[in-house]
Amino acid sequence: AYLQHENDLTAIRRANRICFVDTDAVATNYYARQYLGHECERVEAFVDMSQWDAILLLNPDVKWVADGLRFAGGEQKRRRLHALLRQMYLDRGADPRRLHEVGGDYSARMQSALAVVDTLLQQPRAVQD
Repeated sequence: AYLQHENDLTAIRRANRICFVDTDAVATNYYARQYLGHECERVEAFVDMSQWDAILLLNPDVKWVADGLRFAGGEQKRRRLHALLRQMYLDRGADPRRLHEVGGDYSARMQSALAVVDTLLQQPRAVQD
């Protein structure tokens, strides 16, 4: 969790306004809960919702593609686990206005993600220290 956090911070500092990170401490604890049966306090220490301008939460509405690492379950289980992850973000202080549900086919997902990015790019640049 520490190395992931440090890598995220490095990527954010080096980014040209937009940085995509495909996991964070909340997502890591989500998977710990699924695979270990509990969340990890050490991972939780790295949760920092203030570092994210937007969170893209992908809806489970496309066909599951097995990757040999993760389990899927049926459609009902996928929806339940998606709701759990969303709630985990909210419980840890994620601003609901920054939590964007992205769904539909792959083209619709891309368009939704691009709309979020476009909105971010229209905002004034933050002053960096």
